[in-house]
Amino acid sequence: MKATLQHNVFHRFVSAHLSWLPVFVQRFIKRVWPRYTLPDCVILKKLRKPEHTWLFENEQTMYQRLAAAQGDLIPHYYGEANCEGDRTHCRV
Repeated sequence: MKATLQHNVFHRFVSAHLSWLPVFVQRFIKRVWPRYTLPDCVILKKLRKPEHTWLFENEQTMYQRLAAAQGDLIPHYYGEANCEGDRTHCRV
């Protein structure tokens, strides 16, 4: 499922001016308030069948292990979310 994020005026302002800040401040903001660095569109992958939970959790573990390659070789993984009552992976 493809989701387009709607940003309010304040979020757009912060996102636009984030690049003016020093790199260590940008990293801090990305770690503490990731919503300001999210892309306009993310991909959601829902867990629909409870019997596939182990596959879902295995994929999550693999994304964590491959964190250094995210964005270059594999999609950037933003974590787990809840979408319409189902566990969901968020990635770009």
